Amino acid sequence: QRITKILGFEDEIVQSTAVNLFLPTPLEDGPPVEVDPRKAQIDLAGFLGDAEAAKFAADLWEMLLDAQDSAAGIPGKLVEEKKKELAMAKEQQQLQSQQQQ
Repeated sequence: QRITKILGFEDEIVQSTAVNLFLPTPLEDGPPVEVDPRKAQIDLAGFLGDAEAAKFAADLWEMLLDAQDSAAGIPGKLVEEKKKELAMAKEQQQLQSQQQQ
């Protein structure tokens, strides 16, 4: 979603590139692949621009670190956003229900 918002359109290639830069798939029986957030930021700058790539990389890195500390493996920020989304949907549903009565 964030890449689409930055670009103004959906680009699967840029999205896949970001995923592979931050969550690389190790080769079978190979050593774990280390992620270099600075290199990922530089690689994304060509697609997103320097400032947006820096902000995107920093935000994503924070969420990845947060997810590591979470028992469910989900960043707290995403959990909170989903809670807000569900609360808003419930509120809208209640308003529609009241208007129909």
